[in-house]
Amino acid sequence: MEQAYPTGNFKWVIIPVSVNGVSVVPIGYKIPANVMRCIGVAFSVREPVNFAEGNLIGEISLEFSNQQTHPVHMPVEHNPMMACLKEKVLSLDENLEGLVTGYFKSLTVSSFTLNVYLKCIARENH
Repeated sequence: MEQAYPTGNFKWVIIPVSVNGVSVVPIGYKIPANVMRCIGVAFSVREPVNFAEGNLIGEISLEFSNQQTHPVHMPVEHNPMMACLKEKVLSLDENLEGLVTGYFKSLTVSSFTLNVYLKCIARENH
């Protein structure tokens, strides 16, 4: 049976995370006011880097709605063969308002930008 979601438009919220080698990068992003729920999350690396396919590049932890929920804590692998974002979406069903916070812990010496994609439901603007 398919999940019933509140009425609204699907919207991707993209959170860029700049990584400079082995480090822990804090994440703090204010969610647009019209966004109501997060129904998925995915990741991609923006710059071309020399990661091996399936190579573990780090760990991500995300807290939603001003740290009220902690739905994401997982390893992040870089797989350039998965070109289509829909193949990488991890399903969620979380209310979303205020801030998304957390961190990305890089396990590689490379510098790159990790894009965190939140698949959201947003209120229609009238």
